[in-house]
Amino acid sequence: MSQRQRACTAYIAATLVLGCRGILGLEDKELAPADAGAVPLHCDTGFEDCNESSIDGCEAELARDGENCGRCGRSCAGRTCASGMCDPEVVVADDIHSNAYQLAQDDQRLYWADRRPVSAIRAVGKNDGRMATLCSTAPIEPSGCAVHGDWVYWLGLFGGEVERCPVSGGESTPLATAAPYINTVSVDDTGIYFANHDDDMGFIGRVPLYGGEVVELAAQPGSVLPVLDNTSVYWFAANWVWRVAKNGGQATALIGVSSLVLDFAIDDASVYFVTESGELRRVDKFAGAPSEVLATGLGSGPAVAVDASRLYWIDKDAGELLVADKQGKNPVVLADNIDPAMETVAGQLLLDATFVYWFGIGGWIYRTPK
Repeated sequence: MSQRQRACTAYIAATLVLGCRGILGLEDKELAPADAGAVPLHCDTGFEDCNESSIDGCEAELARDGENCGRCGRSCAGRTCASGMCDPEVVVADDIHSNAYQLAQDDQRLYWADRRPVSAIRAVGKNDGRMATLCSTAPIEPSGCAVHGDWVYWLGLFGGEVERCPVSGGESTPLATAAPYINTVSVDDTGIYFANHDDDMGFIGRVPLYGGEVVELAAQPGSVLPVLDNTSVYWFAANWVWRVAKNGGQATALIGVSSLVLDFAIDDASVYFVTESGELRRVDKFAGAPSEVLATGLGSGPAVAVDASRLYWIDKDAGELLVADKQGKNPVVLADNIDPAMETVAGQLLLDATFVYWFGIGGWIYRTPK
């Protein structure tokens, strides 16, 4: 039976039932249309009853329905739905931003550290696409940025500078100077956290939010990718995933990893990370080892992000952006034929309430609905 025939059958059944009200003496509250709509629907593959009404049956063709693209309720926000995927939207299309690093956000804009052609902190409006250069960092090459309140905080790669500039634009203000080779900044209400990836003297550092002395939280050569929860800093160094309290103390090794970790994401219970060998793995953030492999074969430049209910990652070899539950089960391709940035870029994959954002080759920034 076709979808149209199913819809007609359901409609006739509902009409007949509703027409019996007068004979049975039933009031609307006793037999409402929703009750009549309880006729079981068995949708053909690729179709769903997204509006939960038997009147129109399995009305949504998930492969091309712009309001139910790939699954019920996933709107393409005016973009085309094809093969169950929304056509990605280009947020920034400018080949001159060829060395962008660490994508950050607030409610209104995206921010990133840009090393070419002139080093600067830049921003673009999420809704209006308006580009802005917030402050020049030249001659310093920035290695990361994070936004908190009215400020964008950024790091100098070779000189160890820790600075900030207003989100509204203006002069950059020095806050501290750490050792060279600092990267990947994270910020909370009290401090600025960063990693030093020197192979001999690497460490995880902290500077008070308004500037001051650099505090070494943990000494680990080759430290990279610090991420925060309410109490701790997590990072990768010396083939281990580590955790240390934000105020310092004894660092805890959570899991040994045989391959370089390229990106991190955390939630209330787990640390998710992707490796240079193309694995997506999860480890308990409190108990540590063993870890669980959630996906493999992702290529040498993947990225990962997590929200309250889903896990997102990039498969560089396949050129796909995927989403699944937090166990990595039932993955769905959100976008294909994507060009993730060739260089390993921390913060390459970013989520807000509606969209997934990522860096493409040449510094382009794309997004697609979650």
